[in-house]
Amino acid sequence: MRIMYSHLGREGKDGWGRSFYMAKALASHGHEVTFLTTRQERSFFTINKRKYNGVNIISFPDVIPGKLKSAGFGFISLFLKILHAIGNKYDLVVADCGHRPSGLPCIINRMAHNSLYFSEWWDYFGDEGYYKEKGFLFKLFYGKIETWAEIADKKNADGVIVLSTLMKDRALNHGVSNVEIIPGGSLVQELKRHNHGSLENKRINFVYLGMSNGEVNELEPFLKAIGRAEFKDKVRFVTYGSFLNETNLQKYNLSHVIDERGWIDYLESGDDLKDSDVFVQIRRDNVISRAGWPNKLGDYLALGRPILIYPYGDLNNFTKQYPAGFFVTQFDEEAIALKIHYILKRKKDFESMGLANRKVAEGISWEKRAADILKFYSATLC
Repeated sequence: MRIMYSHLGREGKDGWGRSFYMAKALASHGHEVTFLTTRQERSFFTINKRKYNGVNIISFPDVIPGKLKSAGFGFISLFLKILHAIGNKYDLVVADCGHRPSGLPCIINRMAHNSLYFSEWWDYFGDEGYYKEKGFLFKLFYGKIETWAEIADKKNADGVIVLSTLMKDRALNHGVSNVEIIPGGSLVQELKRHNHGSLENKRINFVYLGMSNGEVNELEPFLKAIGRAEFKDKVRFVTYGSFLNETNLQKYNLSHVIDERGWIDYLESGDDLKDSDVFVQIRRDNVISRAGWPNKLGDYLALGRPILIYPYGDLNNFTKQYPAGFFVTQFDEEAIALKIHYILKRKKDFESMGLANRKVAEGISWEKRAADILKFYSATLC
């Protein structure tokens, strides 16, 4: 089967996140997968074509700023993607954000070649979701189009892929009948697990991947808890990603406990994470959170460590289904502090918890998630 994947944003050196992982997983099932994206650098003419991890990647040129490319907008790249869609026959076309202009090549390919069009609905983009967080200019020039197109695109698609029960219910409430929940997967082939080192007489490293100053509000009760003086010399908060500004470091009293290591490509240098003891999956419970699925959770599971987690939405059932590797807490400073004290007592076998999580990861690999899409494709054809 020939599959075309139309990517929302621009080319990324680290694999473009969920979209590329799914494309690669579909290719691993023996299908010919073409991944359409936009070049990082500005260019009028050059189209880059290459094969990477079994996927045919075509990166189209554009001259607009990178932020607009990442949001799925682009005139030159969109025109060239549409030409590609007209000139190439595919059996299945998938848009990772079909309500943005980057979804047009899929719709046009369906019109030209009678392909099946699947639209992924990752997030809650409407008035109650990300729309509220958008800037004035976005709301002025595109906001109302976005809220209309978000629903119109899903009604037009042959199948809709969502990440959560909340979004499936939302789709059904808007008259979208063919919808399937397929959450994010786990990179078990790319990420290796290290044996847990001795925890005796050492600080316990709590680790967070993808840190930014924008994440602070989501993590607030955890930051307040781990910054307490009572945990000095007992724990370390290790972050990978952007460095926190001085205001946040002082606000949460983190200077004595934080170990900021910057951005790393941990698909290439996973050894840097081998001193991790407990991963942190804390996020504020709201519509945006419940609509999605935390991709970093799949990485945590694949790396095979215990996870301190506040479950919300579908994560409640997930942690109940696979309880062995989780330290479950609440979105509350006192509750998190009590859980940290419990972890410090080392009553749980961290090694067995990590092995349990690695086994969970193998059961939800991206390859298995891709198999779910292929089943959905077959069922839609019938």
